[in-house]
Amino acid sequence: MDLKRKKKEENSESGEAVAGGSDEEEEEDEYLFKPNTDKSSKKSKVIDVDFELVQPSEAYYHSVRALLNQYLDGEDNETLDISGLADQVVNTVSIGSVVASALEQDPADMPEYQDLPDDQFDKIALKFNQDRDVYGFMTILSLTKRAKQIRGFQQIIDYVLAKASKHCNEKQKETFTEVLGKQNVGLLLNERLINLPYILVPQLHESLPEDLRFTKRQDDIEDPKEFDYQYLLVISRYSIENARSKRQQAAQATNKRMRLATPSSTEEKLYYKAEDELFLRSAESHFSFKTIFRETMEDGTKKVIVGGGKNAPETQYKLVYLIRYSAYENRIRELNGFLKALQ
Repeated sequence: MDLKRKKKEENSESGEAVAGGSDEEEEEDEYLFKPNTDKSSKKSKVIDVDFELVQPSEAYYHSVRALLNQYLDGEDNETLDISGLADQVVNTVSIGSVVASALEQDPADMPEYQDLPDDQFDKIALKFNQDRDVYGFMTILSLTKRAKQIRGFQQIIDYVLAKASKHCNEKQKETFTEVLGKQNVGLLLNERLINLPYILVPQLHESLPEDLRFTKRQDDIEDPKEFDYQYLLVISRYSIENARSKRQQAAQATNKRMRLATPSSTEEKLYYKAEDELFLRSAESHFSFKTIFRETMEDGTKKVIVGGGKNAPETQYKLVYLIRYSAYENRIRELNGFLKALQ
């Protein structure tokens, strides 16, 4: 897709990120995934980072690909064309944003590069941007319209339908089959580091509708209606604590992933993206299941670990939902207040 490059306004924010962790290992804990959220850890430190929301670019390909490494689960995640998916993200330059560290020097402001032809300047800018640290990205991709051309898109559709057949009731299954088979569905890709400041999240979502409107106005777009999405598909994750040790209670107190799923739930769901709780209120259909991890053993065989492993502090779940695009637009208007109420 040859999209005209959009001049994005670079929003800059200051935030805190937690680095480091404990070197100590406890033999009784056999698990695959254990987030370190305890800022009191001896080796944890708080660092100040200046963030910018910048347009997607091939400079961020490897970072985007790394953020997609756990997008699906089990064997499906190992066979997913993550490279092709990352290509789609960074080449769809007019839709979405990448959260990156601020440049110490912007080549656009440096006199020695002012008079370069565009193609030469682009090469210089690429080198500068490759030095940025990337903390997340968000975009919407044409899932159903381009499933026949993009292998990763069809793999995602097949994954969702296969999981729905196992974990959904008949009505839910029919909804997913009908929508993914007959409607224009966008894939909302929203991947970021867990401690990304919440102040950035509303900006990331709020820019998407304007990006879509901008893209539809471009002369090189063959079919502007491609971006008139009826639904968005979201694949996300959450966890539920398995124990209430003092260490885990302390970690929960500082954990910014937050909190309750629905008033009727008796178990506390820790959403990796807190906004999922808000969007689920308007979801057309949704389901979840324990995440399947596959650990490579010394002899090369794969060990299947469901939910995170024996004695893990949390059980990991995949979350899949469909939301009407109009409902998504309505909900992002509430996002600022929703996130503030969680802090």
